[in-house]
Amino acid sequence: MTITRLTAAGLLAGTLLLTPAALAQAPTSPSKPPGPQLTVKVSPSKGKPGTKVSISYDCQVEGAAWYGYPSSGAIDIKSSPASDKATGTVKNVKPGEYSIDVLCQYKGGSRREGSATFTVLGAEQLQPAPAKKPGQVVKVPAGGVETGGGPK
Repeated sequence: MTITRLTAAGLLAGTLLLTPAALAQAPTSPSKPPGPQLTVKVSPSKGKPGTKVSISYDCQVEGAAWYGYPSSGAIDIKSSPASDKATGTVKNVKPGEYSIDVLCQYKGGSRREGSATFTVLGAEQLQPAPAKKPGQVVKVPAGGVETGGGPK
């Protein structure tokens, strides 16, 4: 019985000694992103394939090194990672709503993400010119009506 009590007392003492050390080590969480939610703007917000668009986003946070990465399935985007602006051309995709996503990566691993919606409009279908109906004769006569020989 004494061995059981000694073992139980030892386990209890060990648990009490180790618990504060375990609680003191807070789990590491990813660093909080600087600033508020990322805002993404696209102009114009709608367009047909071939339309030029401008994209702007607010990655800049004072005192933080950053890189911005815009992407979209509907727009061929040209940008520089150290810029908060991009330009693009609407791709020849199905009409509908598409997302423009931007990831801002900051030194130290924190990041912010944002998106905007762009609507691709259908390309206008070219209407073929109506076909001319053939006339009754191949060569259309010119001048007055010729009735034949008649009196001379």
